[in-house]
Amino acid sequence: MKSIKYKIVSVLFTCILITALATGSAGIISAGKVVDTDTTRIMGLYCSDKAQSVNSILKHIQQSVQMVSDYAVHKLDDVPRFQTDEAYVNAFTQTVNDVLLNSANHTEGAIAAYIRYNPDFTAPTSGLFYTRQTVDGEFESTQPTDFSKYAEDDVERVGWYYIPISNNSPTWLPPYLNQNINVQMISYIIPIQIDGVNIGVVGMDINFDVLKTLVDSTQIFKTGYAFLTDSQSDIIYHHDYVMHTALTDIDSNLNSLAAKLQNQSGTDELISYTYHGEKKKASFQELANGMKLVLTAPVKELNATRTDLIIQILLITIGVSLITLLFSYLLAKRMARPLIELNVAAKKIADGDLGITISHHSKDEIGTLAESFRKTVSQLNEYISYIKGLAYRDPITGVKSKTAYVEAVKNLESRMQIEQPSFAVAVFDINNLKRVNDEYGHDMGDMQIIAACKIICKVFSHSPVYRIGGDEFVVILTDQGLIDCLPLLDQFKTAIKEHNRNIQGDLVLQIARGIAVYDSAADLSYNDVFKRADTAMYHNKNVLKSQQQPC
Repeated sequence: MKSIKYKIVSVLFTCILITALATGSAGIISAGKVVDTDTTRIMGLYCSDKAQSVNSILKHIQQSVQMVSDYAVHKLDDVPRFQTDEAYVNAFTQTVNDVLLNSANHTEGAIAAYIRYNPDFTAPTSGLFYTRQTVDGEFESTQPTDFSKYAEDDVERVGWYYIPISNNSPTWLPPYLNQNINVQMISYIIPIQIDGVNIGVVGMDINFDVLKTLVDSTQIFKTGYAFLTDSQSDIIYHHDYVMHTALTDIDSNLNSLAAKLQNQSGTDELISYTYHGEKKKASFQELANGMKLVLTAPVKELNATRTDLIIQILLITIGVSLITLLFSYLLAKRMARPLIELNVAAKKIADGDLGITISHHSKDEIGTLAESFRKTVSQLNEYISYIKGLAYRDPITGVKSKTAYVEAVKNLESRMQIEQPSFAVAVFDINNLKRVNDEYGHDMGDMQIIAACKIICKVFSHSPVYRIGGDEFVVILTDQGLIDCLPLLDQFKTAIKEHNRNIQGDLVLQIARGIAVYDSAADLSYNDVFKRADTAMYHNKNVLKSQQQPC
């Protein structure tokens, strides 16, 4: 007859074994699902983030060229005279010169900027052409290409002019070697047409090395990398293949990836394929110029975290079972509580609840299991925190968003309840933005916002900058920023003057500002400080408007 002790030990062992198996299974299932989901999300977000980095350069080029084009159309008020009067053409060229050069100087990655006129009724070298040797060098005026020396189908030398004219629409040219300045580049050109007459083109060139550097710096997991293709899935840039190599010519196993690239602009799901016998997955996004940024990584690296977690959970489960077999009677009470805690934690993870705390610590298998769960939860929370972090960044300027501002204000008010923190609030508002949007378009308005943000960030470089509205920014000053607030405002005024040195008319940047320092005796809340700063800003806005001053 088996003793009750044996039965109790057997029952305890069976219950604990079942609990261990349930915990391990739940952990494996939930970890696998969460890791798979997060891996897909991470690759998609990382690919999207890199695509945004490239697009920020491309879209800035588009905005700059569009602004110059709009300005040129606005200023050219006599088309027949433009076609016949060389003096009128020269005067018009001088009018657009400063706008073209200023736009090029404020456009990241640009190495050439030009406005060229229709050679059918102007001189073959008419127009403007500025170039620089490096992306951070000074622009220099260069003799424009002589149209009379080249045929219209000479793509390498004059394709930048005749292709957009033929398309009759803004055009991104694929990477090409510009024989005129011996640089590989991509170009964005807008044809200028007024009353059905082809006036010419406005364009800017980017040194293709700028995009290649961004692509080369993209790495995910251990060996994951990025490359560029065109809309037909031909290689534009890849560290192993020359430009214009077709994916389908590299390996027939890439046909499925090539088909996706040809038929879709992007994907939220990872694309599975085999490359040189290795299973891989890829995510891609279409760029502003029609190219595709592809991010790829081996499947074994994508699954590494899940595999490690499964092995850890399996080993821990087996270890707990063996130890329980030997010491179940002595350790039953000690093991019951942590196993229940781990079981509850596993179920919460399986339900998507990551706000758990595992209090158990010990130097045994259960402690190892608990630590594995803590690491799992920590890693998952890091992934989620990264995703949430994207919401705290303003997409146009790159500074902190209104969401981040609300959180900062909430934290500051919490501190004000228990202490008297030293801080000041500076409020900034761009004047005449609506008029710029109405007259020059929202792209030009966005450039005004970006320019204003750069000045604010440069001057208040040690304080957080928030964009809380379309044209409104807030800076919260503490520590040295608070001490230097008045000198910083003087620097801000100087910085605006410097920015406006070569700008005239409605495009002059005018930023109203106001500042208020927290007074614990008078201010009951953060909003009291903000209102005083906002009132000061509106007073400054009225002064600037009445005096017609830029700063």
